[in-house]
Amino acid sequence: MKQTSALTEPIVCSKQSTYMLYISCLSALSSCYAIYQNYYIYSLIPGTIFLTSINYWRYPVYGWRRNLDMTCVFCGATSIYIIAFNSSNCLLFYILMIMGASCYPISIYLYNNNMHYLSTLMHSKMHIFANIALIILFSGYIP
Repeated sequence: MKQTSALTEPIVCSKQSTYMLYISCLSALSSCYAIYQNYYIYSLIPGTIFLTSINYWRYPVYGWRRNLDMTCVFCGATSIYIIAFNSSNCLLFYILMIMGASCYPISIYLYNNNMHYLSTLMHSKMHIFANIALIILFSGYIP
């Protein structure tokens, strides 16, 4: 019998990873909306996050795919915070992004306390808030 390592076991059950896989598709919508609004370069940020997120959530284990996803999200969020600074919708954008970012530590806390379903729900709220914020950002003027 093959013994499995903790590093090869998914961090959540298949229902949760499938749910997060679908939620990750919101980034593709944000990317398409940026293209629609003629923000071609900025569309690369949610587009890249979409690709790395679906790559991770298709089988969520600790490893390079998770690290790549988290790195892309961090770099993308940092870039978009800077880009949004002088935009016409910056205040609402920042409020929604802060609301979304606050969901992440809560999801980690819930996960560490074996409340995986609630953790997944909070993690998904982070994606939802962030993508609404991106739609609002791309709806306004970005210098």
